[in-house]
Amino acid sequence: MSITEQTLKALGRSRASMRELQVIQLSPGAHADAFDALGGSKSAVQDSISGKSLLDLLGGPEHGKFLDAFSRADWVTMSGPDLAPIVDAGHCLLETLLPNSFPRDLRHFFVDLSHPDTRAGTAVLDIIQRLQSHGEVIVGLNPSSLKDTLENLGENSDDSVERSLARARSALGVGACILSSEKNYAAAERAEANSIMSRYEHEDQSSLNELGTNFGTAYCAAGLLGIEEKHLLPIAVAAVETQLSNKSYPSWVEIERHIRQNPS
Repeated sequence: MSITEQTLKALGRSRASMRELQVIQLSPGAHADAFDALGGSKSAVQDSISGKSLLDLLGGPEHGKFLDAFSRADWVTMSGPDLAPIVDAGHCLLETLLPNSFPRDLRHFFVDLSHPDTRAGTAVLDIIQRLQSHGEVIVGLNPSSLKDTLENLGENSDDSVERSLARARSALGVGACILSSEKNYAAAERAEANSIMSRYEHEDQSSLNELGTNFGTAYCAAGLLGIEEKHLLPIAVAAVETQLSNKSYPSWVEIERHIRQNPS
């Protein structure tokens, strides 16, 4: 059986469970919209979070509602070109939300540093390392933030993106590090690190952020569905190529159709 057939079978068996999964986005970004397009659910308080401090929310009248929504979330995301909201959300997570919410067997965290303007600082890396004890953590990077991450962790970068990404994952102690760039997409997982060159060209630099958002969302969503690691990177790259073709965040049905029409 080819990798394409394996990927399609894995996705076909699992995607019906997507509607049971819920995302809560704790800092600016569009991951909740991409997750919604895949058939997942946005948190009931997602609109309330937009543009507000999490500490203000926790101290206001929606305190109980917000804690309940967080407790139900399967996927928690933090992203953006500005590290300050990510660091603030991370501290709120570690010091307030996680100690006061029910533990969940299925709770994944995604810290997305793949925005073209993002620089990875030591404060956000500390949060990433601490979060892994509370659930599976996946970190999204671009070539610049990968270099920053390795420098701040005292690790050497390598000519090989796969080896550099593997070093970052090992040093951070997280489940996976994934990377998106103009045409190259890579993932360093526990078993191994791989990369895939996209067959599609993006139109301009401004599209890189949306493509990185979609790439990270599809990768993490497939992992939440229990799909094996070896299928996650091909699925996420197919999601990017589908987005470039459709000009919008794709559904699983559209991604499956793209894989069938473009066998590897």
